[in-house]
Amino acid sequence: MEVDYLIIGQGLAGSLLGYNLLKANKKILIVDDFEKVTSSKIAAGIYNPITGRRLVKTWMADSLFPFLETYYTELEKVLGAKILHKKPIFRPFDSIADQNYWYGQSSDEAFKNYIQLVANDEEIIKHFKSPFGGFYTNNSGYIQVKLLLEAFFTYFSQQNIMLNHSFSDEGLSINENIIQYKDIKANAIVFCQGFKNKDNLHFNYLPIEPTKGQILDIEIDHYNVDSIVNKRVFILPENNYQRIGSTYERDYLDEIPTQNAIKELTDKLDLVLKSPYKIIGQNAAIRPTVVDRKPLLGSHPKHSNVFIFNGLGTKGVSIAPYFSLEMANFMVHHKPLLAEVDIRRFDYLYH
Repeated sequence: MEVDYLIIGQGLAGSLLGYNLLKANKKILIVDDFEKVTSSKIAAGIYNPITGRRLVKTWMADSLFPFLETYYTELEKVLGAKILHKKPIFRPFDSIADQNYWYGQSSDEAFKNYIQLVANDEEIIKHFKSPFGGFYTNNSGYIQVKLLLEAFFTYFSQQNIMLNHSFSDEGLSINENIIQYKDIKANAIVFCQGFKNKDNLHFNYLPIEPTKGQILDIEIDHYNVDSIVNKRVFILPENNYQRIGSTYERDYLDEIPTQNAIKELTDKLDLVLKSPYKIIGQNAAIRPTVVDRKPLLGSHPKHSNVFIFNGLGTKGVSIAPYFSLEMANFMVHHKPLLAEVDIRRFDYLYH
């Protein structure tokens, strides 16, 4: 079999990049081992322009957020799946001082298009400890990532460009003009392996820090809040239950859900939620986070036809649309990458 690009991994990165390469009329083959649990498949998929403990505007928000809604809307039409859910995110104020601070921020040019100050509505008051009111973020919501990946699997399979296989460097031959992997010949190979990059002989020098994340599924009594609520944890209404998360564990032994995570998440939830609830599920997976919190795009220091698109971290659904297109344009049209995401920033680590 001969292709233009061999893509290793059909997570969020590999799927969106593969889609962009197909739109560029390139022949691709995607290799994936079809694991049931991955960070992409259990992700809550929230996109949010105001993030972090200090509540700052997300890096490149003015470029990323208008683009992502257009991009996912296009994918819904192509894949025939409802994956984009636009929802405001409510953040309760901690105090009068917090309230005053955000009243000031609401007039700032950087924030005014992203936040809406509100008093508590009836449903919020019913379920949450929020005596000082709060604000809603605009340009926010969530992507049903698991559904997206399942729809992409069908889309790629119908075109006979999916291979169920656990990739190994054994059998991979890299030459200047051709990549040979078993009986597959490709002009180039691109690795989209998530945290498994640690086992990649070509890119394991890059500072990907695998981070375990755990999410709870719960049922809150008589819960009719339609927005996402975010205070210490996120509370995401999905179907007939709510998703609660997430943990950030750098010291871990496996991908198994733990009682410690249940305690951590419920302790935080109990600080903001008044209503009774019950836990109905728990998931854990490993995210590919990077030390500088920027994704990893580029080509190998020595092999111009060996690429990587990885490191989407905790903001994958926000940054993947924009940078998957940037990556495709880099590979196909040799368009320069933004220095902040180009793996050339870590050349000093390559030996």
